[in-house]
Amino acid sequence: MIKNLYEKQCDILKTYFNNLSSKVALTTDIWTACTNQAYMSITLHWIDDNWQMHRILLDLIPLHERHTGTNLANIIDTIISDFNLGKKIMAITTDNAYNMNAFGQKFAQLLSTKYNNTIFRRIRCAAHILNLIVKDGLKEAKVPVKKIREFSITIRSSQCLLEDLKEIFKMKKRPFLVPETDVSTHWNSTYLMIKKMHKIRDITKILIASHKELKDIYPNEEDWKELNMLTILLEPIFEATCIISASSHPTLGDLRMVLVVIADILKEAQQENNTIIKRVVDKMEKKLNKYWRELKSAFHEAVILDPNSKLASFKDEEKCEA
Repeated sequence: MIKNLYEKQCDILKTYFNNLSSKVALTTDIWTACTNQAYMSITLHWIDDNWQMHRILLDLIPLHERHTGTNLANIIDTIISDFNLGKKIMAITTDNAYNMNAFGQKFAQLLSTKYNNTIFRRIRCAAHILNLIVKDGLKEAKVPVKKIREFSITIRSSQCLLEDLKEIFKMKKRPFLVPETDVSTHWNSTYLMIKKMHKIRDITKILIASHKELKDIYPNEEDWKELNMLTILLEPIFEATCIISASSHPTLGDLRMVLVVIADILKEAQQENNTIIKRVVDKMEKKLNKYWRELKSAFHEAVILDPNSKLASFKDEEKCEA
């Protein structure tokens, strides 16, 4: 029944897309389930004749071959051929994994040769880039971040410690909060982990007093100073990630303003006296500059055509280039 329903819906979509006058864009990502089976999602985005935005998951494909750029391009080509979308695709957004460079080249070649589509471009996921910027910078502050992470993991994996923590919250007449642990593929999770620990710092200090074995994995006063500065530094990047991850409106036009603001924040943070924070900022700036030129070429048109921004975020010398 499910398969029959799926096939009927596919037929409806094919008829709809054949009559669609606008271009479309794709987003794709690969993830691995707990069964160690990898899947690739393909999501389609478009604006109809009434200027309404739409998106739909075209397919979720189990991957049994190596994740080479060529293999992935061929898989997506099979899907878009089935829906007769080859001539309509103007862009695809992917993460920044190494194999995606080869994928972008191969997919562009397929669209050009099979469908005479020469307007296509691959766009790097900006939210993923912000995540890479943060991860690169945090390598320079690994000691305090590692302590927070180890402490959180230790608490969450011990029923005894969790119960003691609950009692302290109860004694303080505050709602119970569990320490967060970050995950490398969950954007902003390190920032949220640090912020949560700041919020419950007074509670965890009481826990440490009765569990001396936790003292070595708990941040000291100097660590807390660095963690506090990190929180201040990471907060605007957290907000920026939320802005450009929105799905109810186009976000490409917002990207330039977001990155310009982040660049200014990093420059200002360079004035800090703390050596570790300076090293963190330096790493983040280098990673941002690495991607800036390629991102610029992707969002110029979107920024200029956006009535909210137009050329407001461009310097005079950049306006000629734009």
